[in-house]
Amino acid sequence: MVWQCIREWLTVVGRQRLARSGQSDQQKLKQKISTMRTCKRYTISGRVQGVWYRASTQERAQALSITGHARNLSDGRVEVIACGHVDMMDELEAWLWQGPPLAEVKHIEIVEIPARNIEGFHTA
Repeated sequence: MVWQCIREWLTVVGRQRLARSGQSDQQKLKQKISTMRTCKRYTISGRVQGVWYRASTQERAQALSITGHARNLSDGRVEVIACGHVDMMDELEAWLWQGPPLAEVKHIEIVEIPARNIEGFHTA
């Protein structure tokens, strides 16, 4: 509920600011939103398989309105592809270092990737 109110307020404020400039609201809003969104690939090492890491990541990402997926890799790591608002991505990244209670995260490789249109957040 709080995030919905914040989003609505940001939309109104953004439209007011855009109206003062020369470009159309739609063009400016798309431009602003695209600069606020980012996509990253996280490769997490440590004890991250068999400890509900993917399911917990999915729950956290959905709570933050982040799209993407989490999947186990054959070498024991977990790969997370995540796309969302920069602030929410920062929150997810901090959470990935912690993980669920039984996880022991040793290292996270982080790579920014081109933006993707992904629906929802899935596990594989």
